[in-house]
Amino acid sequence: MNTERNKFISQHLSQINWILVDLSHPGNLGASARALKVMGASNMILVNPKIADSCSDQDAIKRAVKASDLLKNCRQMSFEKAIERSHHVIAFTSRRREIEPPEVDFIEMIKKIVDSLVISNDSRVSMVFGGERVGLMNKDVIRCTNVCKIDSGLEYSSSNLSHAVQIVAYALRSQLNNTFIATQKENNSTD
Repeated sequence: MNTERNKFISQHLSQINWILVDLSHPGNLGASARALKVMGASNMILVNPKIADSCSDQDAIKRAVKASDLLKNCRQMSFEKAIERSHHVIAFTSRRREIEPPEVDFIEMIKKIVDSLVISNDSRVSMVFGGERVGLMNKDVIRCTNVCKIDSGLEYSSSNLSHAVQIVAYALRSQLNNTFIATQKENNSTD
């Protein structure tokens, strides 16, 4: 395992807030924590959870498996506070709305975010996911800088919350890995 590469990836993933809005099932919080931990990400934030003590709920703890540290460090705050230092705020939704921020292609968004993180250690990003029942509300979507949809089949376009978190975290980790490898090759060719 390349510890220098993992350090690079984890450092940049730490610049991302993973915001879960209107979470209704603590089990999905635990599964999301596990998904983020597997990818080397952290910084979970809850906005308006339906169950006040979701982070200490036994179902969340059980589904988090070895990611209980992410649950312990999970913060709860308003949407405004959660995104206040973010340069990019990406809303993930499968529904089209009449009024929404510009939509960005998933692959292009991943590249843009990784470039932003690598260029500046001060860059902050928020990935915003809605609750299990109806997803993100319009009032939250319009406060984001972009909307992004995860490509899916035509018959069923909505992913489970933890699956959507895992897909995004994996894509970011993969792009950071590719960036690290490209940087290493550039550095070795100039030596």
